Formats: sequence, structure tokens, C-alpha cells
Amino acid sequence: MKPSPDGPVRRQPAYPISQKGMNISPPRVLRISHSSVVSAWRRREECLEALGATVTVVAARQWHEGGADVKLEALTGERIVRARTFGRHPCGFAYDPLAIWRALRSVPHEVLDIHEEPYSIAAIEIVLLRWLSGRHAPVVFYSAQNIPKHHPLPVRLAERAVLAAAKGAYTCNQAAAANLRRKSFRGTVRTIPLGVDPPESGHGPRESAPARAAPHPSLRVGCAGRLVPEKGFATAIEAVADEPGWQLSIVGEGPERERLEKLATSLGAAERVKFVGHWRDDEMARFYASIDVLAVPSMPTPNWEEQFGRVAAEAMAAGVPVVSSTCGSLPEVVRDAGLLFSPGDVDGLRAALACVAEDSSLRRDLTRKGFARARLYSWQKVAEEQLDLYGCVVTPKKASCTGRHYDGELPAVQVVVVAFGHPELLGATLSTLRTGSPGYHLPVVVVDNSSDVSVRAVAQDHGASYIRTGNNLGFSRAVNLAIEEHRPAGSDLLLLNPDAQVDGATVLALQRRLHSESRLACVAPSQRSPDGKDQRVAWPFPGPARAWAEALGLGRFLSGADFLIGSVLLINGAALEDVGNFDQSFFLYAEETDWQRRARSKGWGVRLCDDLHAIHLGGGTSSESPVRREVLFAAGVESYFRKWYGTRGWWVARTAIVTGALARALLSQGARREATLRWAKLIALGPVRRREQLLRAP
Repeated sequence: MKPSPDGPVRRQPAYPISQKGMNISPPRVLRISHSSVVSAWRRREECLEALGATVTVVAARQWHEGGADVKLEALTGERIVRARTFGRHPCGFAYDPLAIWRALRSVPHEVLDIHEEPYSIAAIEIVLLRWLSGRHAPVVFYSAQNIPKHHPLPVRLAERAVLAAAKGAYTCNQAAAANLRRKSFRGTVRTIPLGVDPPESGHGPRESAPARAAPHPSLRVGCAGRLVPEKGFATAIEAVADEPGWQLSIVGEGPERERLEKLATSLGAAERVKFVGHWRDDEMARFYASIDVLAVPSMPTPNWEEQFGRVAAEAMAAGVPVVSSTCGSLPEVVRDAGLLFSPGDVDGLRAALACVAEDSSLRRDLTRKGFARARLYSWQKVAEEQLDLYGCVVTPKKASCTGRHYDGELPAVQVVVVAFGHPELLGATLSTLRTGSPGYHLPVVVVDNSSDVSVRAVAQDHGASYIRTGNNLGFSRAVNLAIEEHRPAGSDLLLLNPDAQVDGATVLALQRRLHSESRLACVAPSQRSPDGKDQRVAWPFPGPARAWAEALGLGRFLSGADFLIGSVLLINGAALEDVGNFDQSFFLYAEETDWQRRARSKGWGVRLCDDLHAIHLGGGTSSESPVRREVLFAAGVESYFRKWYGTRGWWVARTAIVTGALARALLSQGARREATLRWAKLIALGPVRRREQLLRAP
């Protein structure tokens, strides 16, 4: 197999490509992806080429995509290696090993990009052939798996080999990134969305389905995807069936078509529900132009949740309002640019569609917000983020992900405050932040896990951006949400508890300290309670051996400053890009410990600036009961031990913690003894399990 005979001639990009922020030499990339059989999905490679990279793609000769077989059609100028595939499941197929071997041996490359799941047969095959070929270019791989799965032992061992061989990974949703961290992947992880053509290339916004006098005016609804139960098209059919003026067009093929057609007939909607079959990706613009609203009614199953929802992003780019279920990563993609409903909720979907049909101002608002979100998913944006990931694994000492010395110019700082009630404390925190350094601008975003109108009022009064989560996301997810929505590229991040107070002058001094030393991941000031008592900020990393030392009363003789608490924590933006966002498997507590351990494993350091000071009330904004708080803290401890030391390590630490607690209980009495016994029981029975019970409860 050889690249396309047209050689290095580069096709012209469909839209302008910016090289802003690119500070590395674009590498030569060998990219292996069965999904690149779809020519429209090779826009990523097109944009990478426009940015200066040299990309050779190994793609399937033919693949079953969207309910139909798609044959690879190479465009002029593309470097394409066609490879036969054996099997049809995305994770259960293999490439022709001879084609992969020849590509590895004959195509010069500095990065091997495996666009396959790390536990797939194809990924394992490629890593094995790479080892045999002796061509050991750095490996990055792709993952979209947003549900933790327990694989058979041979698959787990093979997956570990892929993770060990790779230096980087990119996922299309945050949950997949968290899964990789739970599997102890130590490389650079970036969340890079699937790409769509930018709004400028669509047909533009239009006033569709104008409001009429009728209660529910006519509406052209669209759905797209493979006709399988998990796509939830039955929900859409039932929602449309009771509205005589509504029509539904479904693009796609699959095994469910006959059943869905019978459902439409039984509901008396056969004439208004049209199955238009499979459309090629380059034909979808015509489909979006023919509808007033796109419905994405995906349904979760025990083994699957929506991993991205490309059709939602495409519809937003085409100026079509989106109504989506909350399955998987769909809320992450749509956010406030669409209306959301619970999976399988026919009435909820019908009500959302009615809102779109009747409210012209809502349609305009959704279209405007949809365009803004779609720009985040443009192929240009995808390629720039992909190229930055390549730079981090190829030339880490020269890439932007390694940090720099302070040279008089400091990056911007984005302040993130995760609030849960207590607007009075939040107000004091935001007021103090504005003092001390008038010319030092600190943009603030408040993520409100309580969705409290008083918290919103305080945030707006102080000029802070406000994110209402709708429910308690936990700390990690809330911070990640703020990072994705508001953090400018390259900026530092200040995590600030709403019960902590630090002025702008101290933050400026912290930032100067952060950038005065190479490869500092984060810094923190010393902290005091309002009555002037010092609080401990720097701690050693927990471990099974340390747990036993503390159980035996030797903890006071062990010292260390491995990580800093997150109440006032300034994080280097370059370190954040290198290490990745917070692990969302941590709901509350231990998330900053985990992040700093990941940073340490990549050669970053931390520093306590004990000559700088902040005030920290400590637990002042927690609306949880002491027992509930204790459960959440213990669950964070268990999550940390399981992630970094495995099940055996957790059992060793668990035994030590319980032993130490029982020993202290023998020497205590009254309320203190009861609390110690309660703690021992919680650890013995498993706090993560107890936390999940608490979070599911009303």
C-alpha cells in the first residue's frame, strides 16, 4: 500500500485557517482511523495540513457507517493508504496487518495517531506492529468511551499495553477523559470535540416555523442517525403523532426501521413521518435546510450513552434549533444553545418542540447561541487543538505545555468560584478579590451548584459571569464546566472557595511567584482562620504505608509538602493544558490531590508561598450535614486510593484506617467516641457506595 499518487500536493482548505498560537514545528503524522473512510470527516487532516503538518491517513477501504456501506474516495492531494478490515464492530475489527506494517515502515512520521479505542482489537494490533517494526514514534490515541466498563482479563491486559505505549490521548467528552484517568493513564489528555463545518459555510440563520394563531403551529422536525433503539426515534414519533400539524423526517438506516414504520402507522402518523433513508455526509446540509428543528432523543442503555452527538453540532452550525435529551454527553455539547428533556420523556419532548414552534424570539435566541457553540466545534478549532497535543508529545521541552520563566509579561488569570448557597460569604469573597491591585483585572465565573437566585444576584452585582448548573454537579465537574466555557486559552486558573478571602495584590504576587520558576504547576498562600489561627495548606500524598504509620501513631513524625489544598490555589495554565482538567470521578474532596499527583508524575512542582496570606473559614459554605460531609470526604479518600493504588492498595489502607479508628475509640468517650466509631464503620462498609446512595436520594 502506498500513499495516493498525487503525492504532497495539498488541496485548498474549505475555509481560512489561523496559525495563531502555534509555537512548534508542525510534525509529520501517521494517522490510522477506520472512520476516515468518510471524506467529510477528513477535514481534520485538511486543516492540519493547512497548519503545516504532514499527515498520511490509513483508512478502511469500506466501512458500514450510518446504516450504509461507505467506500473510501480519496480527494486530490490527500495522502491516503487504503487498508482492508476484518470485522464490522468499531472495537472488534482488525486491519490488514500487511497494510499497517508497510505504512509504519515506509511513511516517515514523528507522531503515530491511532484513532481507535485503546481496548479495541485494532489499537492492540497497531501497537504490537509498531513494536515489531522498531519505529517508536510517540503514540496518541482516541477514546469516546464515557461509561466505565469491566473488560475480560485478556482485553484489560491488552488495553494496559496500549495505555503504557501512548504519551497522549484525545477524547470527545469529559467522561471519557475521566475514564482514562481512572485507568491510571499518565499521558497528556485533551478533550477535543468532533468537528463540523463552521456556521459561515452553512445556509445561515433563517426564520423558520413562524408563530401562528393555532396553539401548536405546523413544524418540520428532523432526526438523524442509525435506526437502533438507543437513538430513541420511537420517542420522537410518539411526540409528533399527537400534533396533526407536525411532520417528522428521519435520515438513516438500520434494523429498527420496520418497527418504527409500524409504530408510526399504529399511531396514525404514517403520512407525517417520513423515512428518507441514508444520506451521505455531504448531503446533510440539504436535510438541515429542510427542517425547522432537530430532535436528538437518544436513550441510555447499560452499555452505551451518547458520546458526542455530531448531528446536534451540525444542526447548530446550520442555524437549526436543537431539542435534545440529556443522554450522555449531549448536554455537554448543546448546553444553553438548545432545549433539553429527559430520555424517553415523550411529553417533555413534545413540550420543547411546541416552545420552538410557538416562540419566534426563542428560535432566534437558540439560533444565535447555536452558531456560537458550533464555532467551538469547527474543524479549524479541532485541528489547532490536535496539533497542540502532537507538540506536547513530540517536543515537550519546546511546546507551550511545559511552562516558562516570568519575563515581565504575565498571562491572564481566570478565577473560578464553585458556590453552593451562602450568598453573603460569596459577596465578601468577591469584594475582597477586587481590592489591593486596582489595575490587575481578575475576571470571575461563579458556578452555582445550588441554582440559588440569591447567589446569582451576588455574582451579577460583582460583575462575575454566572453558570447555573440546575443540580449539584460536584466540584470537579463544576470547575471543568467553567474551564470549558470561560477560560481563555493559555490563561492561569485561580480556584477560590466562596468561604476564602484573598485580595488582588496577593493574587498578583502569587502569579509572579508561579512564573518565576520553571515548571511550577500551582502555588498557594498560607491560610488563616478569621480568628488568626494558622491552617495547614501543604500535605504529603496519601498512601497505604502512610495510612499504617498514622494508624500506629507515627503520622506526626512524617512530613511532606506534596500537594496544596484547593481553597486558594493558582494553577499554571500551561500545566493545566499538559495535565488536563480535573477528574470528574471525584465528586467532592481529593480532586486537587489527584490533579497535583498527575502533575507531579509529569515533572511539574508545587510551591507554598507562606509569606503570602489568605483567610479561609473552612467548611463555611457547606450546606451538607456533618455526617453527609463525612461521607463525601471518605468517598474522596477511597476514590483516590483506588485510582492510584488499585483495589489491593485500597484494602491495605482501609484496614489501616479502620484499625487506627478503633484504637482511638478505645481511648475516647462520649461524642468523640461515637464519631470515631461512625468513621470506622463508614470506611469498613465502603464510602463510595454510601456516597452514591446519598446522591441518588432526593
